[in-house]
Amino acid sequence: MARMEYTPLSRDPSPESSKDDLIEWPLECIGFDEQEREQIMGEISLLGHLASMTEQDIRDMATSLSRRKDEDDGRVRIGQHRLQQLIGLMHWAQDLRRCGRSIAYDTDTSEAEFHELIDTANDRARIRKAKIHNDTITGATDPGKFTDDTKWHEWSQALLTN
Repeated sequence: MARMEYTPLSRDPSPESSKDDLIEWPLECIGFDEQEREQIMGEISLLGHLASMTEQDIRDMATSLSRRKDEDDGRVRIGQHRLQQLIGLMHWAQDLRRCGRSIAYDTDTSEAEFHELIDTANDRARIRKAKIHNDTITGATDPGKFTDDTKWHEWSQALLTN
């Protein structure tokens, strides 16, 4: 599979389109139908809003949407795969903000290319989490600097057991 460069391209909405159009197409790519997209866009109206959210915010929103009751059973059952894609969309927006780029996509981006962007963002988030976890474990097992010759035995034992 060819590696896609992670570059945002501007997608300026036409004068007759609303701001919600900026997030509607990504939600459609993820697999949400029109009613589900409207419900989600009631919670997240712009792609930029995703950049300030956390994974727990997305999970809480999914839970909230699945519990709503109205006359048309307006519940949104997201499911695990679409939830992961929505979280990936959030990571994609955060990656762009982290790089100082505008949170936008090219109008020529295909659905497959967009899924690849989301998958790449999810992979990067997993790598960041693993690095934080590894740094924590490494720091906990570090015996510290050897500074006192009289404590060589204790320090060397700490080095061996960690």
